[in-house]
Amino acid sequence: MVDDSGQDAVTKGDFVKITEDDETTLPFKCDVVIGKSAGGYVWARESDLVHATEAEVTAVREAEDKRSVEAKWAKIGRRVGEYKVGDIVAYDDTNWFGNSGIGEVSEGQLLSYQVRIAATDSVGFKNEYYLNKGRVTLITPVEARFDRS
Repeated sequence: MVDDSGQDAVTKGDFVKITEDDETTLPFKCDVVIGKSAGGYVWARESDLVHATEAEVTAVREAEDKRSVEAKWAKIGRRVGEYKVGDIVAYDDTNWFGNSGIGEVSEGQLLSYQVRIAATDSVGFKNEYYLNKGRVTLITPVEARFDRS
């Protein structure tokens, strides 16, 4: 974490990851993880940096994961968890389907926390059930399906 770098690219409290030490007067090449220059890098001295606590590192990792997920959904023009009819999804629900596998979103979202999935159950019958979004993972958005063009 940056303590005081005296540089315009980063400010106190920005999170960086040291990626190189070339043993010069500004020895540490630091990738900026969180801050106004996130995605870039700066060079810093040891006195410019302070170790982040485990809690701070955990918070940064969670924030990075969240941004990564949001970016993936944004790339297809959707908000996180916005499923459309025809999307192919993986599901984890042994309670209703009797298995975990691959299904297709079969109905628009009625509830903000559930999505209706059509899939073949463990005995070979096609069933449809509402599943909590936490048990569903987008595999292929309907817009990218070759069989729907």
